Amino acid sequence: MKIKKIEVFRGKLELAKVFRISYGEWKSVDTVFIKTVLDNGSIGWGEAPPAPEITGDSVETIIGSVKYLSSFIKKMNIDNINGIDKMLRNKLKNNSAALNGLINSIIEALSKSLNLSPLRVLGYGEPINEVLTDITIGLDKPDTMVNDSINWIEKGFKILKVKLGGPENLDIERVKRIRDAVGSHIRIRVDANQAWSPKEAIRISRALERYDIEMIEQPVKAYDLKGLKYVRDRSEIPIIADEAIHNLRNLKLFIESDAIDGVNIKLSKAGGLIEASRMIEMAKAFGKELMIGCMIESSLGIAIASHLVASTGAFRYVDLDSDITLESQPVIKPIKRSIDRILLESGSGFGVEPDENRLDKVFSITFTTF
Repeated sequence: MKIKKIEVFRGKLELAKVFRISYGEWKSVDTVFIKTVLDNGSIGWGEAPPAPEITGDSVETIIGSVKYLSSFIKKMNIDNINGIDKMLRNKLKNNSAALNGLINSIIEALSKSLNLSPLRVLGYGEPINEVLTDITIGLDKPDTMVNDSINWIEKGFKILKVKLGGPENLDIERVKRIRDAVGSHIRIRVDANQAWSPKEAIRISRALERYDIEMIEQPVKAYDLKGLKYVRDRSEIPIIADEAIHNLRNLKLFIESDAIDGVNIKLSKAGGLIEASRMIEMAKAFGKELMIGCMIESSLGIAIASHLVASTGAFRYVDLDSDITLESQPVIKPIKRSIDRILLESGSGFGVEPDENRLDKVFSITFTTF
């Protein structure tokens, strides 16, 4: 089987309310959808959400990267999906969002062609049919965050991921008030998105111990390996790296430095399912906890990540909720949910279909010779 056509689309995601973290806020974002068509007619989709502050990718760089990579894959047999992934990585350093969207679209097309679930293509077993996720509470005034927490708990969520970002006393107040409001039976984890200095992180970690916090995500700057180790060595609460770790090479460095209790794998950072699966195996080998997260992305991106969770059974922390916060998204068939559970359909493919009528086609390349 070979690739007949690659098409790239631009789409807009509108959030129901402004989403804030320590270094930015968003009410809408543009995203990129990639469609791969095989010579036997099988179709696969991938999503490449830009996150300039994290991966360095913009919509424009993603589009350019996919166009550049297209010429290298037209003659390759996609049965060798690992070989394609290796080749793409050799041809294009960084640009992980583009790699993510492209390789995942090829995996879905291959899974449909073989009538296998997508992760079976990569050697995993059949996925379980549901995935439990947390819900994210955006950074805001304590009153607003308490109200948001209560609203989501009343809807049936049992796990909160609370965004923090300073000042120090206000972050502690945010967590205290949320814990007081939701009670002891709700699980709470926090994410500073690089907002604290190492010494601030230690003071905050010690203050948060009394509130039964599951873990602290990315307390210090992504580049501050020594600072992260300093915090991890002194914190009773587990420390999970996010922005600091993108791929297998990053993960190896942080494991060797003994700087983390676990890692948040995001497909757009890793550059797709294959590199993410390599990271899973390394983390498991060294006894590190696994978390999966998302950018601001549609049901498609969430479905792809959910299949990884459901097929590997490797993740302790699941943060796949961005589609819940969207007011609109350009998909015909969104992912199915039952309150805090993502419901996966059996069979081939990821189960989500973008709506081409609501997307702007950027380019289409058809390979006429094989």
